[in-house]
Amino acid sequence: MAHDLKPTFKYARRPDGTLLTPGNLPPASLRRWVMRHKADVVMAVGGGIITMEAACERYGLTREEFLSWKKAFEHFGTRGLSVRGGQQMQKIRKGDKNLKRQPEPAAADSPPSSSRDEPGQYTRPKLAHGR
Repeated sequence: MAHDLKPTFKYARRPDGTLLTPGNLPPASLRRWVMRHKADVVMAVGGGIITMEAACERYGLTREEFLSWKKAFEHFGTRGLSVRGGQQMQKIRKGDKNLKRQPEPAAADSPPSSSRDEPGQYTRPKLAHGR
């Protein structure tokens, strides 16, 4: 009979690999929202730990505020949830051509770019003792 029981424990995995569980959600009395707290709430809703309505009620958020966090997180990751990230998102929505997007980090399994293979890109390092 015991083998028929299935765990109903829900969790989500953070980008750093740690688990997000109902027990380690940000406290309801949170006053200072940092990127990590916002990301935890968005991931908890996405992972089914808490509903969007329950999250909005628990943290005193509007539906629009939560959806803006979700959109920023989906497009830019945790860094998009910073105040500056929100400002950059607004510029992107308005079509600001002067916005400098951060270059995507190269994947570890991708081949090196051709510019690195060109001669003259690397110089011989200078030795500390002047040899």
